[in-house]
Amino acid sequence: MNDEDLADAWLAGERFAGGITHDQHLRIAWVLLRRHGPAKAQQHLVDGTRHACAVDGAPEKFDEALTRRWTRAIVELAERDGLEESAAAFIASHAELGQGDRFKG
Repeated sequence: MNDEDLADAWLAGERFAGGITHDQHLRIAWVLLRRHGPAKAQQHLVDGTRHACAVDGAPEKFDEALTRRWTRAIVELAERDGLEESAAAFIASHAELGQGDRFKG
């Protein structure tokens, strides 16, 4: 599934077997930043993550502060370095984003 289709499916509330991976979340964030800019992308990510947790039957897993921290980190990198030509290139050039536990409080 390409990045745009992944983001659209996630925003539509589709259920993903096994949930969304950290890498998929980064790809979705990249698409939403390109589409909407930082403020709207962050709100879509917060709302979408809350909804995805509920759809997966685990609403208690949603952590708004955590979602905002990792979204802010992505926004700061994008503002500093640009969004690259693809999500894969952006993620590859920012290896620290691959450390999903880095954002936990």
